[in-house]
Amino acid sequence: MYHSQLDVPMLTSIVRARSHANDVSCTECNVAPQLLGEWFLVRPIAQGTWTSIFQATVASSHGNRPPRYAVKTLRANIADPSVARSHLSRETEVGQTVVHPHVVPILAWKLTGTQPYIVMPWLGGMSLQHLLCRSGTIAPADAIWMIRQIAEGLSATHRAGWLHADLKPSNLMVNPDGHVTIIDFGFARRFAECDRGPGEVVGTLDYMAPEWILGQFPVGPRSDLYSLGVIFFEMLAGQRPYSIRSLREAARVHRQRNVPEIRRFNPTVSHEVSHLIRQMMSPLPERRPSSAAEVAERLVSLEIEHFTLR
Repeated sequence: MYHSQLDVPMLTSIVRARSHANDVSCTECNVAPQLLGEWFLVRPIAQGTWTSIFQATVASSHGNRPPRYAVKTLRANIADPSVARSHLSRETEVGQTVVHPHVVPILAWKLTGTQPYIVMPWLGGMSLQHLLCRSGTIAPADAIWMIRQIAEGLSATHRAGWLHADLKPSNLMVNPDGHVTIIDFGFARRFAECDRGPGEVVGTLDYMAPEWILGQFPVGPRSDLYSLGVIFFEMLAGQRPYSIRSLREAARVHRQRNVPEIRRFNPTVSHEVSHLIRQMMSPLPERRPSSAAEVAERLVSLEIEHFTLR
């Protein structure tokens, strides 16, 4: 494609400031530098319920090169390490079967022993969640470009037989050039697993497709497209289409089948973009686009139409 970097100076400066001025986003991880297998953990970056992420170098080159890797490992003293292990294992499986520029690769792993870990490349920049917190909204032309990248990564993931199953802004990394990478496949599910029903509800309710919650329709690739539609809406409107605090509230919202009109929040959004978002967020999976590849293809056309506005 013809884009090489964000043309909007504000967005570029926001991402660059985050990337260059503050590499450490985890203020609670007071862990001294340590050696883990062949990796030297330089500094903590983030901390989740079960895992911690460190910026790291290869131990043999520590001190000679800047840290270019991210190591995710189990947090100390978690109540149920088996859950964290299963998430690391799932991320490794996806990383072994999906190779795409917009999907984070898994470079190395060790899933046995007392401290399993996986190794990824260090992705400069910030999550889309942080970008939205700082910028509020994203211009339609740039949002189309970024969503198209995510759709391409999802298409590769789906072709390999996986659902991401937890797509949300905090699981999307944006580098200073505007390149978007899908991360955190700990909740990913194989298509065959979806045939047994939605199972346990996990993830963030605001981004979940109705079929995860109501169980009226099969979970599948179009479930990820619903989540992508919510993200698209949020990027343009500066807020999520729904604010859901409980499963009961989620069920009520989705039974109403009332998709908000994005142009009420942002009149600069074209009718074509509005129509696509409403399709992606349809409560009925069969009314959503047929695939992530179709979404990406439609976004390419919209990208060209909006190019003169960038």
